[in-house]
Amino acid sequence: WGYNASGQLGNGTTTMSPAPVAVNGLTGVIAVSAGAEHSLALLGNGTVMAWGSNRVGQLGNGTSGGKGNVPAPVGELSGVTAISAGSAHSLALLGGGAIVAWGYNADGQLGDGLYTNNDAPIAVNGLAEVAGISAGGASSLSYGPPAPAIVSVNPNAGPVYGGTVVTITGTSFTGATAVNFGSTPAANFTVNSPTSITAVSPPGTSGTVDITTITPYGTSAISKHDHFRFEAPTITNISPNVGSTTGGASVTITGTGFGVGADATSFEFGKALAASVTCTTTTTCVVWTPAERAGTVDVIATVGKAKSKKTPPADQFTYNS
Repeated sequence: WGYNASGQLGNGTTTMSPAPVAVNGLTGVIAVSAGAEHSLALLGNGTVMAWGSNRVGQLGNGTSGGKGNVPAPVGELSGVTAISAGSAHSLALLGGGAIVAWGYNADGQLGDGLYTNNDAPIAVNGLAEVAGISAGGASSLSYGPPAPAIVSVNPNAGPVYGGTVVTITGTSFTGATAVNFGSTPAANFTVNSPTSITAVSPPGTSGTVDITTITPYGTSAISKHDHFRFEAPTITNISPNVGSTTGGASVTITGTGFGVGADATSFEFGKALAASVTCTTTTTCVVWTPAERAGTVDVIATVGKAKSKKTPPADQFTYNS
């Protein structure tokens, strides 16, 4: 009902009507939206019908000019979940969360980075996982998914020196701009999908932190599911655990939380620092013993500022005279 000079009532005439009239030939409609001089209907099969003025291509049928006073399909559009008509442009939300737009674009309301009208649907730039749309007179709005949420972290522990590859599982990760371990940014991260991120832990200090993910829509809420534990090194075995006071013997030290490489972990035998260390994994290091007085000493591993606690007799080495 109402003004109908451009056929926007869709009843096959251009005559105004002060009372409701049936739109011709439409069934299975689940949503409608009225623009200034054109109208849209979303059908249950995900297609869109349009009618009324087509002066600037707002009917989306690949032509500009004239009018249509009965509904006609918008291009080959399908999979639509929501529609919104602006003054002389239109928006459609697709099932995957993308948006397409068509019609008047002198003010950039089609969101394609240009100011050129389009008489068929085109993609709105840079948006994904959109949850809702609204077309204004000469502008457009969308809102995205909820803030990201983390449901699991695997593995949920790693050495304090960093470098642990962590798979973060959750929701709404698209467009993530940061992943933090506590207050420290991840060494690097990759968004694999809206539900998965791979991040590399930064160096930290011994203890448990919350991993948070940041997207344009917010920061993941802290919960028990996002915990990551930075582990201080531990020593569980030294083999052999007996050697000469002159040092220079090769021993294999096993435990947890070792920094991989030649410089990431140091070992003290009593008060003497091992001159050569090679850690092939976070659990195994080959160490050449330093010289030390006869007797049994505690071996302490240090990674960053974290030191292993004494766990005799597993972490002890005996020097023979």
